[in-house]
Amino acid sequence: MDLWRGYLPEFIPFIGGAYVALFPIWNVADMAIVIGVVGLLLFQKEFHRRQQAAVAAASAPGQPVEQS
Repeated sequence: MDLWRGYLPEFIPFIGGAYVALFPIWNVADMAIVIGVVGLLLFQKEFHRRQQAAVAAASAPGQPVEQS
């Protein structure tokens, strides 16, 4: 899967005029990092909502604490 194939412009030093195929270099570690960051971004609001509910329940005396 190439992102771009073609000849570089002549004004680029040292490699101008050369044929280049730009392709992404991905491995399992890169995919794990990207998936982890996306997961954090998607679920951070839910995490903070649950944390605030737990703190509110713990600070209110006489009310049972929910386990999830």
